[in-house]
Amino acid sequence: MTEQDSTGTSTRAPLASEVSTLWRPWATGWLGVLGLSVVNGGVHRAYEPVLGVLPAEQLSNATLLAIVLPWAVVVDRRHPTSSTREALEAGALWGALTVAFEFLGGHYVNGDSWETLIRAYDVTAGHLWPVAVAGIVLAPAAARMRRGAGDRRGRNQLP
Repeated sequence: MTEQDSTGTSTRAPLASEVSTLWRPWATGWLGVLGLSVVNGGVHRAYEPVLGVLPAEQLSNATLLAIVLPWAVVVDRRHPTSSTREALEAGALWGALTVAFEFLGGHYVNGDSWETLIRAYDVTAGHLWPVAVAGIVLAPAAARMRRGAGDRRGRNQLP
């Protein structure tokens, strides 16, 4: 179906094959986020007795962001997004999968109460998990921006 945007340019809905070329590799790329999160969580358990629960959680969230962005760059190199919107859509997918995994795995596998899981989102109590989720959502767009900056740097250099 073809429509016109605000400038009068014809637009069309993406074909199913175009949608799958974005979603499949970025959904698979999220498995890397999951793996990094599991490793980060294991390391977190090692320093939690020394730092305390909340500081260890905060450090773990910051560490997760520091390792997810380079992973997003790797995924973006292999499966580049064609626009910022597409990168944000990929990030929304990563965020939704992360939150779903956190709640479903936390409740049904770990046996955490819903209240405990929701408490992790309370930034007023010092919990930074919402910041980590936001970083995961924005990582594909940041990777795209980094790729674009690299392209601009490369064009401006002398041979």
